[in-house]
Amino acid sequence: MCVGTDSLASNADLSLLAEMRQLSTREPSLRPEELLEMVTINPATALGEHHRLGRIAPGYAADLIAIPASGVGDHLLQGIVEFDGTMPWVMVAGENSTC
Repeated sequence: MCVGTDSLASNADLSLLAEMRQLSTREPSLRPEELLEMVTINPATALGEHHRLGRIAPGYAADLIAIPASGVGDHLLQGIVEFDGTMPWVMVAGENSTC
């Protein structure tokens, strides 16, 4: 299963994080790890781009964000899913970008 956004039909903005938060609320049985896979690995696989997208690994596209979070394991991942703030750091195509 993949999660994405291209309209305001499901949320008040186009934030992928907002989509994850809403899905987490609607489907509390989903683990944070599953939610993150639904916006990274799963869409890359569905688009046939799993060899260059969806993971942080050598040779993969470097579009990244930094989210302040604490904890370990599922607690850390839950902090990422629940994040609702300004991105402190963004990288697009391997270059630092402004938010």
